[in-house]
Amino acid sequence: MTALVVAGTLAVPGLAQADGRHGTVVTETFAEGAQSASSAHWTPERRAAARPMRGETAPSPSAGPPREAAKGGKPGGGSGGDGGGGSNDTLGESWVNNPDTSDDVADTTGKLFFTTDTNVDSWCTASVVKSTHRNVLVTAGHCVHKKADPTGDFFTDFLFEPAFDDDVASPHGAWTVQAIVTPTEWASTNQNDLYKQYEYDVAFVVLVAREDGLNIEDVVGGQDILFDWDLTASDPYLYSFGYPRNRAGKTVWDGGDLIHCASPAIALPEEFEAPLATGVACKMQGGSSGGPRLANFDQASGTGSVVSVNSWSGYDRDVLWGPTFGQDARDAYVAASANPTADATS
Repeated sequence: MTALVVAGTLAVPGLAQADGRHGTVVTETFAEGAQSASSAHWTPERRAAARPMRGETAPSPSAGPPREAAKGGKPGGGSGGDGGGGSNDTLGESWVNNPDTSDDVADTTGKLFFTTDTNVDSWCTASVVKSTHRNVLVTAGHCVHKKADPTGDFFTDFLFEPAFDDDVASPHGAWTVQAIVTPTEWASTNQNDLYKQYEYDVAFVVLVAREDGLNIEDVVGGQDILFDWDLTASDPYLYSFGYPRNRAGKTVWDGGDLIHCASPAIALPEEFEAPLATGVACKMQGGSSGGPRLANFDQASGTGSVVSVNSWSGYDRDVLWGPTFGQDARDAYVAASANPTADATS
């Protein structure tokens, strides 16, 4: 299996398909009126009152085995990996921005606010990834659309705030959304198996340009994106980022700060029959959904390759699972990347 790393622009002919549920992806576009309504909807009071979006908790098999790291020992110890060794392992702690870099994960990661199909103001985590028009985020599918609901609607009132920190004013402003693309297998096809369904739990979000014409990647940079990442590669190691609201032992995360976890990558046991699922030893829960999981991560620059997003928890509450990006994610990314940037609404 050959991995594809997108580390710059990607030549994609034509435009993403129009709204509809055909082929391998489902695409939703938002008119200028909806973009303006999103900006007006998200007052400071509504952002403060928003609830964290939660993925599902998967049931345990009848004889659920303990988690196993793919290589390098079990999570919380072992020999480490690209992240710089087992000493970097953490089940969750605050990430400190490096002010000397422009592509730092603290800048490319942010909160994605939205209103659900049941009219609940919520948030997930999302991350800027490099793309043709420099305007694409990646997040979880359940942050944009209820899973396996072919007659259901996409959520509404999307607004992205990069480098979110509830203690300071947003340094890069808030960005409205012009289109969202997710695999058909997520939005429209019921797999009748939670583990298989969540292998497709990914979405790509296309942002509107700022009033001065700059795109999100021009302002905060972007992370590489990697498809068909090999979990069995030598010393696989992942960093996971998100904005959780939950208690982890004596620590309480309130959703206001960027939290990270780091561990050797964890393979889901074979009896789950979901080979694309990848785990990270982590205590983050609601609100961290959609956050980037980076391989080849460099702590000094805060950059790496996004290979997955935070998606669901399972029989081991100290493991956070997500879909390793495969062909369905690639198709959705290519469709999203084909969207030229719309001008900002006034």
